[in-house]
Amino acid sequence: MKNTQYLIAGVCLFFAVFIFAACALDESVERNKVTPTTATPVAGQATIAKSHTPQKSVEFTLTNIHMYAAGTSFSVYSLASGGSPLTSVTAALSGSTLALTAQGTDITVGNYHVSATETGKNESARLQLTVTPFDPGGLVTSAVPEATFKTVAKTSASQTLVNFTLTNAASYQAGTMFKVYGTSGAAAVHGTVTAALSGSTLTLTAQGDDIGTGVYYVSAQETGRNESGRLDLTVGEYFPNTSITPEVENDTVAKDELLSSSVVFTLVQPIAGTWRVYADTSGSPTTVTVSVADTTLTLP
Repeated sequence: MKNTQYLIAGVCLFFAVFIFAACALDESVERNKVTPTTATPVAGQATIAKSHTPQKSVEFTLTNIHMYAAGTSFSVYSLASGGSPLTSVTAALSGSTLALTAQGTDITVGNYHVSATETGKNESARLQLTVTPFDPGGLVTSAVPEATFKTVAKTSASQTLVNFTLTNAASYQAGTMFKVYGTSGAAAVHGTVTAALSGSTLTLTAQGDDIGTGVYYVSAQETGRNESGRLDLTVGEYFPNTSITPEVENDTVAKDELLSSSVVFTLVQPIAGTWRVYADTSGSPTTVTVSVADTTLTLP
């Protein structure tokens, strides 16, 4: 009987030691597990000159995008190591194109250090990308196009062109060429949309049956002059049988003086069209007129 008890105790002790050793091994493996590091970005050309001024975005081509999983994030630093990511300039990858984009209207020339971070991996080392100044080559630069409304909605479900009105059309020489780009920093012109000026009307025209909704960036280049900066123009969606209801950032505005002749409201988005003023939510329009320029609505 005692021998049997000793045997059982010995077996239990063996399994206890085995289980303890296995747990200790698991803990050791977990402690020694190494989190992989994301691959460092590699650019085909690490220095890009601005093509116009002001220029919000500059694009670089990455040659190792096949190494990144979907959802990889990119951070921009002012230093090669240490420090915090910049908030004034961000980086985003689309296909093989990495765009550095300023929060303002013009990206600052200089060195930027970009890292990549995949989900579940450590942040990569940093790639230095350099933005150099625009070189006008001693030539005058054409004026940036300016539009009365930068957003125009399509008037039918399918249409090949959309018209915008330029407020500075008279400043351009005859034969001025207008170029369309897909982004503010793209090096190549848009593949399917072109722009032409007639009088003060700038027409965006698609090569196919329908111009896509979205943002197009248009520059002007006069003969013997450098290309201008880019104006962002938005082609809005078609809304059948109804007009867009205006929205303002603040529907109550205080007069800035006792005998103020006008009050200014800021529209959430610019809307081209005929404006009417009503005294109530129903009834006929009043004789009061409003002045609208882009996102500024002025009541006299």
